[in-house]
Amino acid sequence: MKKKLFFGCVCLQFCLAIMLANQSCIAQMRNIPMDEVFDVKWVHSHEDSSEDIKAYRPASYNFPPSRGRRGFKMLKNKSFINYEIAPTDGIIERKGRWKKENDYTFVILFGNKDNHRNYTMELVSLRKNLLKIKITHN
Repeated sequence: MKKKLFFGCVCLQFCLAIMLANQSCIAQMRNIPMDEVFDVKWVHSHEDSSEDIKAYRPASYNFPPSRGRRGFKMLKNKSFINYEIAPTDGIIERKGRWKKENDYTFVILFGNKDNHRNYTMELVSLRKNLLKIKITHN
């Protein structure tokens, strides 16, 4: 019984080590050019999103028709603009700021304006003008 328990612990440690190494490799493989992220109005692309990962394209992209699309813009001066769909199908701009948590994770802060919730935005990938992010509400 002790040998099986020992073997199970060794296997678990090995699996955890591989998972951690894999996470580190994924983080290094991102290599997202931040100059291509800043100062661009990013618009939500429902068509390219999944449940966990939201996809965004530059506003200049030729989107199919939609009843409105959310978006955001991160400025190099640490300003942040959140574009939301208004009740009349227009766009509402909510201004805030961003704070860097690590190379690809940013905390988006709005203060107490309009009870707008702060959130964390992790940049997952940027390829061919398709930015993928993961959002966690604080």
